[in-house]
This record gives sequence, C-alpha cells and structure tokens, in this order.
Amino acid sequence: AAASADAILEFFGPSPPATYVLRRTSASLPALARSARSFFRRRGVRDALGICAAEPSSRTVLIVVAAGLGRPLLPPRTLHQLGRLSAHLNSSIRLRRTLAAAGKSEPDATLDPAGRVLDAVRDARCTNARASLADAVRRMDRARGALRRTDADEALQLWQGLVDGTWSLIDQCDSDGKRYVLARRNAPGVTDPKALTEQARASLAFAAMGHQDKYIGYLLGLAASTVSGHLRSAERKLGLASRAELIQRFAPLVWLGRGEGGSTRGNPESIHS
Repeated sequence: AAASADAILEFFGPSPPATYVLRRTSASLPALARSARSFFRRRGVRDALGICAAEPSSRTVLIVVAAGLGRPLLPPRTLHQLGRLSAHLNSSIRLRRTLAAAGKSEPDATLDPAGRVLDAVRDARCTNARASLADAVRRMDRARGALRRTDADEALQLWQGLVDGTWSLIDQCDSDGKRYVLARRNAPGVTDPKALTEQARASLAFAAMGHQDKYIGYLLGLAASTVSGHLRSAERKLGLASRAELIQRFAPLVWLGRGEGGSTRGNPESIHS
C-alpha cells in the first residue's frame, strides 16, 4: 500500500519472465526490497518466485510462489525453464480470448500427430505455412515424449510458444479416440507502427518490454536471427539510428506505457490478471 504507482508498475514489469522478487527489486527499487524483506521474514518466507507472462496489450498472468526460510532457492537453469514456460502462458491467455471471440470457427489447419496436413484454409494453405505447421507438430510430439525426462531443455526448445509468429497448436480427440492437432491463428495483436509486418510489430513490442531476441524468438516461434532481422528492418523503415532508439520510440505501445483504453502509468489497477 505504501508503494508508488511507478514502483508497482516496475515490480510487475515483464522482463525477466521468471525471477525472485527480492533479487529483482533490490536492483531497481531498494526501498521496496527492504520493506518486502521485512514483510516476508515476519511470515517465515525467504523470497517469492514470480512468473510473469505479459502481453503488449496489457494483459498479464502473474504467478507468485513463496520460498520458505531454510529452503534452497531454485537454480538458474530451472528459472530459465520457467521463463520458457511463461511463453506458453502468453500464448494460452491470448488464445483463450481469441476462441471466446471467435466461437466455433473452423481452425486454420488440421493435422494428424505425424504432421500430415489433412485440411488447411486461409494463410495456412500456402506451401511454406503447411511445411512449418507439419514440422512444428512433429517437434511438439517429440517434445512431449521421453525427451521431457532425458533432456528437458531440448524438449522446451522444440515446443515453442507459436508457429511462425502466427499459430497455436491444440490437441483434439474425436469420439472414436483419434487425435488431431488444430492450428489456430493466435498472433499478438499489435496494431502500430503500421509500416511494419505483423511479425515485425510483435518482435518490436516484445523488445520494448525488455526481452532479448532469443526469448522473443521462443515466444513467437521464430529464429532469433529472424527477430533481429525484423528489428533492423524496422530501424531502416522508420528512419531510426539504433535498436535503443527504436525501443525508446515505441515503448509506449506496450502495456508499461499504454494499456488497452489509455495510459496505465500511475494506475496500477489497470493491470489485469
């Protein structure tokens, strides 16, 4: 209650997607960290782990778990894995809204578990899209098998947040027990700047939220080099000199500066969860 609105917005910032609260606030908000540390210790808590899945539209899923006194904190590798999982939270909250708005609309593509495209419409009909979806289904099927136990990092890398920055993959089982994979359009809805492609707009929005190219690529199902290329192209198209200038110019497009319906600055209640 004593924290300022700016402090709360900083606290809820999306980068990194999985981190310990006191470690994070000690660097940027030391006064808040001192207050939080005292609050935690009185309740037998050493720190709190936060997993933050934030969208450029201002929608955020925040999961916070207390770490008790005397319990070891999670190692960096596990934090990295949880960060990858937050990308799937991003996709799922966006897909939930998309499906609620679309009702019972047909999927963009239907594939079998082996990656064969059984049906495709709209953008999913083109050869490149069909190939990307087929490859993603095969990678997803491999990731959900024994690889989860033998190499969890590789399994997470195979199963990314989106396919080509456009589609989410959803399992569906018919009444006869046959399993299919449905591809549904689920791209981040970033409308500006209008001079850029959909993938470039999404790459820029997540970059402005503080994420690095590798993680943005995981969020969107793109290679990190593709994300970097989109950002360089945006610099040229918009006549800017550097990535830093690009991000500074367009940071207000994301929820840290302007959420749905206007500014969130100074209004922490506009952060949705």
